[in-house]
Amino acid sequence: MSIFLYFNNSFIVLKLKFKTVRGLLDTGSVATIVSEHFVKRHGLTIVTQQEDANITLVSASGKPLEIIGLTYFTVNINGLMVPIYAKVARYVTHDLILETDFLRENGVTIDYNLGLVSLSEDLVRVPLQTEFKQRNLVTNVEAVCLPADSEALINVRCPRYFEGKTVILEPVPSLQFNVCATARSLGRCINGKTVCRVVNPNPFTVVLRRV
Repeated sequence: MSIFLYFNNSFIVLKLKFKTVRGLLDTGSVATIVSEHFVKRHGLTIVTQQEDANITLVSASGKPLEIIGLTYFTVNINGLMVPIYAKVARYVTHDLILETDFLRENGVTIDYNLGLVSLSEDLVRVPLQTEFKQRNLVTNVEAVCLPADSEALINVRCPRYFEGKTVILEPVPSLQFNVCATARSLGRCINGKTVCRVVNPNPFTVVLRRV
């Protein structure tokens, strides 16, 4: 029996053993899949697959996936600890593909209009990312400490194809005021960097980690 896996373009960022990883939310996939490279990179254990041995998983391109076993791990999604059981594929397009059962069991709701993903009856919300949006994000060059009720200009890293150009920096609506806030501004990209105005409206100090 052959079962197809369909890939869309919706990702969430999560933590695995204190490392940041991206998971593809695949509403057409019948199995949660991780790549062999993903397993080795994060020091996970592969166990021999015994059940469903006669089922062949096929990617959207029509190529069968070579499944070499199963693995289990727990991820941190914005403070929510979620266990994941996944099949390990020798080669797969994305390192972590989260299937429909994962979405249903964790009460995942995807709001494409707001660019948000909610889990466990809206207990946790995380921004929805796409490969296109990921390429157009700026990230802070170094860790920055913002005192309470303060603002600062910080150096941010921008995509190289904006080199030498003037760009408009706009806050991501789903992230605005989540920790701090950013102002809409104009900047010029020089050596892959520009500046961004950030405000900490909280009554406590906030540390923006290097991304």
